[in-house]
Amino acid sequence: MIRGSTLPERLGRLLVGGLNLFALGLMLLPLILVSWLSVISNEILSLPVEGYSLHWYQEASRQPQFLNGFILSVLVAAFAAAAGCRNRTV
Repeated sequence: MIRGSTLPERLGRLLVGGLNLFALGLMLLPLILVSWLSVISNEILSLPVEGYSLHWYQEASRQPQFLNGFILSVLVAAFAAAAGCRNRTV
């Protein structure tokens, strides 16, 4: 149930909620698309896809620069989360 005592107030709340949902979808769309593109087996996007593969992830795991960067990112995220919990900001 949408809160509000008058019809314009309810419609306004519904419109704001719809715009928020649309904005969230626009922000998540690139993430979803890149995630999907990372598991298709085609080297260049062509539809229909030939199949799905984890080939790109295997190649990335063989690169020491990628592994070092990934480990550093995980450590920074862990320290930031710990600092946020200690200061009760999370």
